Amino acid sequence: MHKIAYAKYKAEQKTRQRDQLFMSKNHHRNAEAERKSDLSDMRSRTRLFVSLALVLLTASITLAVWRTGIVRVFSGSGDGGVSIFGAGEVAPDIIVPQEAPRETREQKLERARNARGIYITQSTVRSKKMEELFTLIKDTELNAVVIDVKDGDGVFFDDKLKEWISRLKKEKIWLIARVMVFQDNKLAKDNPKVMLHNKQGGLWKNYRGWYWVDPASQEAWKYNLDVVKQAIDYGFDEVNFDYIRFPSDGALSNIVYPFWDGVASKSVVMTSFFKYMDEEVEQYNPDTMLSIDVFGYVFLTKDINIGQDLSMMLPYFDFVCPMVYPSHYYAGNFGFANPAEHPYEVIQKTFEKQKAFLDEQGAVLKVRPWLQAFDMGAAYDARMVDLEKKAAYDFGLSGWLLWNARNTYRKSILEPEETDNNTTAIINIQDNATSSLK
Repeated sequence: MHKIAYAKYKAEQKTRQRDQLFMSKNHHRNAEAERKSDLSDMRSRTRLFVSLALVLLTASITLAVWRTGIVRVFSGSGDGGVSIFGAGEVAPDIIVPQEAPRETREQKLERARNARGIYITQSTVRSKKMEELFTLIKDTELNAVVIDVKDGDGVFFDDKLKEWISRLKKEKIWLIARVMVFQDNKLAKDNPKVMLHNKQGGLWKNYRGWYWVDPASQEAWKYNLDVVKQAIDYGFDEVNFDYIRFPSDGALSNIVYPFWDGVASKSVVMTSFFKYMDEEVEQYNPDTMLSIDVFGYVFLTKDINIGQDLSMMLPYFDFVCPMVYPSHYYAGNFGFANPAEHPYEVIQKTFEKQKAFLDEQGAVLKVRPWLQAFDMGAAYDARMVDLEKKAAYDFGLSGWLLWNARNTYRKSILEPEETDNNTTAIINIQDNATSSLK
């Protein structure tokens, strides 16, 4: 009996010992789990604290850069980490460049006034010659380019143009987009209803085979405005309008105008277009400059029957660009049998014809001429081009554009890269040109 009772007691004791051991192990497991959980929470809190500290540090540095443009930082250690400077060591000041302040319209206007540029076609933009011209621009007084974005054969916007715009902007070159407005063979194919028609049937074209848009067509206005907006979006600083007039040659009496009623004068029609373009561009991007190309004869007479009236266009353009190519003047102009041989006098007398009016309007600095850089009527070497520049400088101008349809510009006709706003170059031109006149 006692043996049975004792055996039962021992069995119960072993059961209690197993239960205690199991509970003890579970307690240790739970305690370890709780310790690990606490450690994980502590690590999470540490990571959060470090993250917040980094955010605050970044914000402090950003604020310091924003206020001063300068921030003192620790130099990097050899292994790419951050080292703390010892006693007596001074951390270097690292200049953190800020974003350049936005150029004001007045600053842009000054750059445009001083633009000394060359004309470049789209075919040149896509050829090896563009690299040569790029070097020429960097090595000489040139600081502007006039690039076709629309000519009589169509509109040109692509990645190649974007690439060159980016490269030219890095050199701080003034970018001018040239838009051929109303002479447009491409539009004649795409939208013939806006073109001039011929009384004898079909579309009218001039002696050189070019079709012409009715300047009163508001649909054509919008078409050209869209081109202008795209040029602005591409990064051009200025838009230059060429062939912005009624036709001047061809069988003019055979023209049928589908939109112009013939009642309003040609100058009024053109002025309406000037006003439209000015207001639309002002609304789209008020910093964009607008310029207009005109015949040199526009400075010599009030009306040459193409709608270009100097007094009526001045309010709507930042610059008027007379094409004062001496080779394009008639024999006998200013008493010269061959005006091309007298570049200084031809340009100087052309400007003088409108000097009083321009002075009265305060618009002398709105003049930025196209100068001849091609051989016609005479060889236009460095001396001849210098004479053209001198005529512009003597009239109080500081900018000009060179025209060569083939984009062949000799380095000899240009001064070296500008220094001190090109004062030295201008003096040299004036000295050389003056000696040529003696």
